Amino acid sequence: MTYLGFVASTPYSWTVLCGVLTGIAVGGITRVIRPRPKAEDARDRSRVRAARASQLTRVLFYLTGAVACVPAAVFIPDAEAILDPLLPRFFLGAAAGGFVCERFPRAIGLPSLFLGTLTVVLGFGVLRAYEPVYGQATIAEIRVLSAQEGTIRLELFAEDELRNGPTLGLGVVELEGSAVAPVVSRLRLHPGWFVFGRRLGYRIEGINSYESEAAEVRQPVDRARVAPPEGRDAFTLRILDAIEPRLPGVERSEVSAPPREVRSLARYTVLLDETVGEPILTAVE
Repeated sequence: MTYLGFVASTPYSWTVLCGVLTGIAVGGITRVIRPRPKAEDARDRSRVRAARASQLTRVLFYLTGAVACVPAAVFIPDAEAILDPLLPRFFLGAAAGGFVCERFPRAIGLPSLFLGTLTVVLGFGVLRAYEPVYGQATIAEIRVLSAQEGTIRLELFAEDELRNGPTLGLGVVELEGSAVAPVVSRLRLHPGWFVFGRRLGYRIEGINSYESEAAEVRQPVDRARVAPPEGRDAFTLRILDAIEPRLPGVERSEVSAPPREVRSLARYTVLLDETVGEPILTAVE
């Protein structure tokens, strides 16, 4: 799925667009019906009528767009998504914003557009440390070099490395135990943050090892971690650490796949599902 595909698949985007267009249309109606000074001659009266007609055409254009968003919000996403109880609040907020920006375009409209654009750009910059997931995706691969006598030697590669060559990974590591489980940091966003084009993002954190996959108490006996990021990624993670507790609808957590016993010279892929959000380790045949 692409960014535009995700945005089109959520009712929040259509609801917000409908609200903004409705607010602009209502603001335009107030311009049409407000009293105007009397024209002194026929030329002035003709100019006033032309301005009213132009404004009314603009109002009808925005109302048409708002009405078109209603069936789009119902039929393009999942049918049950339109029942989200938060959608009316988003509509009213967007309508109020559209109305105020229409009535005061220079004092509020242009500054709001600038601040909104700046916020989105900065938000994308902060989220760049987490790769988006759409549907079910392969996010990493584990290559087992040897597994014997309670010791495992393996390599971990992120999915980007499989396509573009190794740039992130653990190299060759040796772990105690007979079963392993990849560890992933995930970032969940409420659908209201649709402008960022994702519901779930992830970072590969490393691998835990266990005595066996059937152990009653699943406590890792060993672990290996990917080196912490540097440069811009490290900076964006620090920003995210600072603002994430203050942002509604943003949740970060670290999760591990169920342990799985591995074989020498075998390959395993790490799958992550957007809906479930839990990594799964599967063998490559």
